[in-house]
Amino acid sequence: MTKQQNEIYNWLLSKPGYLKKSALFIQKNYFKTTSLKDITEALDETKYDYKLQNAELEEEKVVMPKFVHSKAKNRTYNKDNVLIIADTHFPFEKKGYLEHCLNIRDKYNCGTIVHIGDEVDLCGISQWEKDPDGFSAGTEASLAQEKMKIWYKAFPEVKVCIGNHTARPFRLARANGMPKKFIKTYEDAWEAPKGWKWAEHWEIDGVLYTHGTGFSGANAAIRIATRHRQNTVVGHIHSEAGVQYSASKIDLIWGLQVGGALDDSSYAAYYAKDQLKKSIVGCGVVLDKGKLPLFEPMIL
Repeated sequence: MTKQQNEIYNWLLSKPGYLKKSALFIQKNYFKTTSLKDITEALDETKYDYKLQNAELEEEKVVMPKFVHSKAKNRTYNKDNVLIIADTHFPFEKKGYLEHCLNIRDKYNCGTIVHIGDEVDLCGISQWEKDPDGFSAGTEASLAQEKMKIWYKAFPEVKVCIGNHTARPFRLARANGMPKKFIKTYEDAWEAPKGWKWAEHWEIDGVLYTHGTGFSGANAAIRIATRHRQNTVVGHIHSEAGVQYSASKIDLIWGLQVGGALDDSSYAAYYAKDQLKKSIVGCGVVLDKGKLPLFEPMIL
C-alpha cells in the first residue's frame, strides 16, 4: 500500500464502524484530498484484515478458560446457597468478572445461580445516541452471543431476571407494532441451554430477585423490600452495592444491591463518563435458605 493508503487503513482499523460506509462517503467526509481509488483499495484491505483478525478473536472467545473446567469437577454444591451475578452487559463486561463469580461460588458453595439481569447490553439498538465508531447492532449481538456461550459452560443452570437492556428487542418490536407471535423467546434468541431460564423476577426461599428497573439510588433494594415486606435482591444501579435492613414490630427484612459488572472504560458506558460514582464490580450471595445476604466486591 502507498503511504496515503496506509494512513487510511490505520484510521479505519481504529474506527471499525466506518467499514460499513462507502469509499465515496469516507472521501467526502474525511479524506477530501485523497483519490477515490486509494480510499477504495485501503477500504478493501482493511475489511479483509479486520474480518480475519476478528475471526481469530472469536475463535479464542469460545475456548473455555482453563480455570472454568477445574472448578466444579466432582463437587456437590448446596442449593440453599445462592450466587447472584450482577449486570454483565455482554460483550462489555469487566475483564476477570467470570473468574470472580466462579471463585465466590466455590467460596460459599453456591448451588443456585441467579443472574440479576442486563446480561447483554444491546446498545446498538437502544433509543439513545449511538457511537459511530462502535459495533453494528448485528456485530454486537454476535459478540454477546459468544460471551454467553462461555458462561453457559461455566454455569449450566441460571435463573435470569429480565432487565431493561435485556428487553430492548421486545420494546422495539412492540413500539413498531410487531405481534409476539413473530418474536423469539429470550431462550431462543440467545441459543440458551435448557438450564438457563428468563423471567421478570424469581422467588427463592422467600427472597425476591428482580432487576430493579424503575428504581435508582442506594436505597433501591430496601425500598422494594419495605413495600412488600420481603427480602429483596436487585441489580440495575451499577454504582451502589451492599445490604440494608429494615425492622418492624413483627419482622426484620433486608435489601441487597449487587452493583454491576459493566466495564466503565467501554464505549457502552460513555453515557456515564462524567459521573463521579463508577461501577462497583462484584456479586451477591444469599446463604442459609434466604437468611444471610452478602456482597463480595471484585478487587480491581
